Amino acid sequence: MKIALIGANSRIARYISEFISYDPYSRQNISYDRESIANKVKGYDVVIITIGITKGSADDIWRVNYKIVDEILQGLNSDRIIFLSSIAVYGRRSFSGFDESSPTQPNDAYGASKLAAERIVMQSSKRARILRIGTIFGEYYEQYLDMLRAWKRHGPFYFGDGKNTVPFIYARDVAKFISKNLEFNNSDVINLTSPGIEFMQVIRDVSEVLGIQMNPRPVRELFGARLKVPIISTILGYAMEYIYSRKEEIYPITLSRSFNITKALSYGLELTEFKQAIKCFVPYIDHDSSDSVSK
Repeated sequence: MKIALIGANSRIARYISEFISYDPYSRQNISYDRESIANKVKGYDVVIITIGITKGSADDIWRVNYKIVDEILQGLNSDRIIFLSSIAVYGRRSFSGFDESSPTQPNDAYGASKLAAERIVMQSSKRARILRIGTIFGEYYEQYLDMLRAWKRHGPFYFGDGKNTVPFIYARDVAKFISKNLEFNNSDVINLTSPGIEFMQVIRDVSEVLGIQMNPRPVRELFGARLKVPIISTILGYAMEYIYSRKEEIYPITLSRSFNITKALSYGLELTEFKQAIKCFVPYIDHDSSDSVSK
C-alpha cells in the first residue's frame, strides 16, 4: 500500500512513522497549494492529513486548519483520506458520555476551524475517515514534560477539586489505530480518545511512576501560600488559579469531559493503561526543557 502523510513535521507523525511507512510531505519539500499537491502527491492509496495548529491568532488558526486543508484537497487525486481532527469540535466545555452523534458546538477558533475542515474533507471524498483526537500526550508533547517536571519539584497540583475527567489518549495508541485502519471504503467520523480518567487518578499514577512522595495540592494553595494574611492569600490563590487555568495549554485539562468510545473500540482501538503510558516520559523527565525532544 502506498501512503502519503501531509504534515510530516507534526508530532503525531513521528509516532505514526513507528507503525507504517509513508512518503512524508511538509513545508520542507512541498508547497501547500493545489498545483504542488496535484503534481507531487499522486498515485497514493491513502493520504493522511495531520496539519494543524492550536495556538496563534484566529486568522492564523483558520488559515492553517481550514484554508490550507481546502487547498490541499483541491489538489489531491486520492479519494481515501484520513484526516486528524479534534474533540475541540464539541466545544471547550464540560460534558459527559459524548459520542459521534453528540452536538458539535465549537467555541474557539481551533474547534471551529477543525469542524469546518471536517466538512470539506467529507465533501471531497466518498472514502474519508475523520478522527477526532482526544487530549493527546506522549514524550514529544513538551507541555507535559514541563508539567511533570514541576510536579517533581513542587509536588502535584490540581484545579478545582481534582475530580474532573480528562479524555487523555496516548499518542502511540492513536498511531497504532491509524495503522490498523488504512483500508476502508466508506466515510465515517470516529472519536479517537479514551473514555476519560479522573485527574486525581492521573496524579496517583504519575506519582507512582515518577516516585513523587509529596501530596497533591490545589493550584490556589501554591499561589496563596506565599502570603501570610489568610483572607488575602485565599483571594490571591483563587485569582491565580483562574488566570493559570485559562492558559491555552492548561485549560483543556481543567474541564470534565467523558466519551462513549464504542465506535473506536469496534474499529480496533487498543488503549494503553495510563500508568504504563506515563513511563514514556521517564527518560526525559530529568532533562532541562532545552534538552527535551523537539515538537
